[in-house]
Amino acid sequence: MKTTTFLQIMVCGSTTLISGAEQKEKSPEVPATLVAKTVAWQVHWDHRAGTGGEAPATVTFKINTSSEVWVGGLKWIISFDDRNGELFPFYVEHNPEYTKRGASSAFAPLAKRTIKLPAYTDSFHKMSAFQSDTKQKLLEAFEHEACTGKDMAFYMKQTGKPVEKLRFWIAPVDPDFPVLLYIVEGVPYVGKVYFGTRSLKPLYSEFNYITDPGSEAHDRGVKLIAAIKAEGTAFKLKNGQLVPVP
Repeated sequence: MKTTTFLQIMVCGSTTLISGAEQKEKSPEVPATLVAKTVAWQVHWDHRAGTGGEAPATVTFKINTSSEVWVGGLKWIISFDDRNGELFPFYVEHNPEYTKRGASSAFAPLAKRTIKLPAYTDSFHKMSAFQSDTKQKLLEAFEHEACTGKDMAFYMKQTGKPVEKLRFWIAPVDPDFPVLLYIVEGVPYVGKVYFGTRSLKPLYSEFNYITDPGSEAHDRGVKLIAAIKAEGTAFKLKNGQLVPVP
């Protein structure tokens, strides 16, 4: 688990997930359906955190050879990473022109595509909605990335609670969208576990601090934590495995 400062719903701060030397010369093509689900997911949680508006009916986008996606209308750049052939979105820059003038110009000559945006509630469901095999694999990925001895020590230090008293809240999930969004009750961080949609095996994780009180970022983080708790499913550790809290 990588701990960083919370900036947006899907941001790794200064974290680099894969070095330039490790990157392939040409990244795999990002499926349009993954772009659409990423936008739907991001718009939903932006809204729940108090930013952004309603989801558009369709999105128009362009993809470069580095697996970066320019989303027209919203004016986002979404960056995808490739781990063993499994793609996942690890960074969403909401207003790239604000920090880098002309950020969108590199996408200008690229082919444009338009796709219908799926309704968030049609794709994302509570963990209890899935078959036992899928649910078990997703929880195993979560445990591998977010429930190590080091992780548990961090949570206990933050909350002052023993392991058996810790409560994990996992937001609604789509097995075809490679992110498990979660919180640990009483911890001012928002976490993400990335998994492969084909294998359901863990790829990477991060745990983002919502910043100190008194900032807009902190206020957004507090709203997001409350939203994940309201929409998600509560779990606790029992004999080293996550089990639902009645």
